[in-house]
Amino acid sequence: MISQETGTFAVSLLIAVSAVSLIYGAARDSRKRSVNPFLFVPIMLIGVVMNILESSPPVFILLGVAAFVLSFLRSSSYAYIISGFLMIIGAIIIASLSSYPIYGFEFFIISVIFLTGFRQTLFGIGDTKAIISIIFSFTGVNISLLRGIIGLNGLIANGVFILFYIVLASLVFLLAEFLYISSAFRKFGASGFRIPYSNEAESAAGIAFAKRKRASGEYLVYRVPFLIPVAAGFFLFIIFGSLFI
Repeated sequence: MISQETGTFAVSLLIAVSAVSLIYGAARDSRKRSVNPFLFVPIMLIGVVMNILESSPPVFILLGVAAFVLSFLRSSSYAYIISGFLMIIGAIIIASLSSYPIYGFEFFIISVIFLTGFRQTLFGIGDTKAIISIIFSFTGVNISLLRGIIGLNGLIANGVFILFYIVLASLVFLLAEFLYISSAFRKFGASGFRIPYSNEAESAAGIAFAKRKRASGEYLVYRVPFLIPVAAGFFLFIIFGSLFI
């Protein structure tokens, strides 16, 4: 069993590295609508150490690392979607082991997040990597800065709460963006997150919108920088922690 001081230092380091990576990634996503795919590797590396300190089952550590590595596959490939379903099977196997049900549950959440990256229909692949690395690394962490709790050896299904905070932050962010786009691009005929295509609208929209074509005509669609609410959800988790604490 590791000492309280060691656990506190390890968690503090993980929080610091995660915060820097997510803030930088969110800022870049906002400006460039792209994220360096290797940005979250440091979080995963510290996460491996954290899980070893926490005495997490080796199968969970190996599958967690595999999920992150496989997220570098081309997101529209058959290999990606097949890998995701194989991960779910792995999660069920882990959960069926009487000593490791919580780890199976956590890896199931990681597997679902992995699958949401398929063809980037919900999350961009950078967002997927960010969420996988956070859930994996914070599996054995007791954290709630609001209540002065920080340390290891408090295994809870943190993945549920991390996702809860990310979804909450995403809903607020999307509402704010919807109102902004409706107001700022009203003169171009903005409807929700879409704008009818025109040279003027494209010039005003810039990199924040992508051109799409359908039978009904061309339009511009908003490219949501989801790493912003992902980062916000992470900080909400750090502040409030698990509701089970």
